[in-house]
Amino acid sequence: MNKTTGRFKVFFAAAFLFCLLLTGCQSSTPGTPSLPFVRTIPVRLYNQTGRDITASIVSTKTTTTDWGDSYDTANPLVTGYTMAAGGEQEVTLAASVIREPIYIYIKDSTGSHWFFNIQSVPTPGDYVNLLLRMDGDRLVADADWGDGNAQTIQTVSGSYQLYNEFSRWYYWNMVTYEEFQNEGFWYNLPGSNDAKWSRVFGSADAAYGYASKDEAAAHMTRVTFPVWKMNGDKKVSSTATIWINSALADEVVQIFTEIYNDPEQFPINSVGGYSWRGDTSSSEHNPGCAIDINANENYQIRYGNVVVGSFWDPSQSVYSIPEDGSVVRIFEAHGWSWGGDAWAGYTTPSTSGNHDYMHFSYFGT
Repeated sequence: MNKTTGRFKVFFAAAFLFCLLLTGCQSSTPGTPSLPFVRTIPVRLYNQTGRDITASIVSTKTTTTDWGDSYDTANPLVTGYTMAAGGEQEVTLAASVIREPIYIYIKDSTGSHWFFNIQSVPTPGDYVNLLLRMDGDRLVADADWGDGNAQTIQTVSGSYQLYNEFSRWYYWNMVTYEEFQNEGFWYNLPGSNDAKWSRVFGSADAAYGYASKDEAAAHMTRVTFPVWKMNGDKKVSSTATIWINSALADEVVQIFTEIYNDPEQFPINSVGGYSWRGDTSSSEHNPGCAIDINANENYQIRYGNVVVGSFWDPSQSVYSIPEDGSVVRIFEAHGWSWGGDAWAGYTTPSTSGNHDYMHFSYFGT
């Protein structure tokens, strides 16, 4: 044996021993990679939800390509750990991996799905505790990263965010196609999708709209909801009534109730829903899936030509709908699109492009 080979073997043996004694090279957790020169950390999961749960944890590492694009590579860490109500589970994770963004997917015995998206993980200490509990009807986690101070983490909410999380876990083969397609967030995404079509017309394969005025009228219902009106300079409580597609009736009442309860107290002096525009019209007013608010003060304008209404000026008129106000925010939270920017082509000012400031539509047209 030459001297060079001997020195190499001595160095390798010393390094291996150092790894064993100080860092814990080999993880005991199934699915956790064996990472040399990286210490491992016990993660204790406590289930105080009152429900049986199955928890999956994934960490990702962001990779940037030579041409500047970035993508996340998933490293499955803990998958399919089931904990009974009141139970606990301990797993061991590599410290270098737990410092990356962490995603947690939980299914409980009621059929609910929950996601935690933890992008900013503090430097962990000698342990990590995650205590799962219910806060009202929502799951939260009290996380102790090893410093003895608990930090409450909220589950992901909002239709866009839930769609992104379901997409992520579906891509990782942790969510089935049926679970992905049957979630309620599809109803609150902008534009059209199969869930919305089925909700309104009974089938995703149904032809858009109704063939005749009589057919459409049979699917409409009259709804009444609270609104604010102007009495001189004062806002007073009142009600408004419109015809709308029966499938959207409850949601429309909820939307206007939320607008009414918002601190802005946006006043409404005119509002319209279902309106038959002709057998060949593509307007969403035909199937009762569009709503116009304060038409005179929220005009429709196409490339400088006023089509309906007189003006749009939120700085001068209380009836003009501001783009950052409660009306747009609440309708969009329910998956409705605002004509003020839905097909405007990112054009400004309002005299450029196609803007319909009065118009809100369920399918985005």
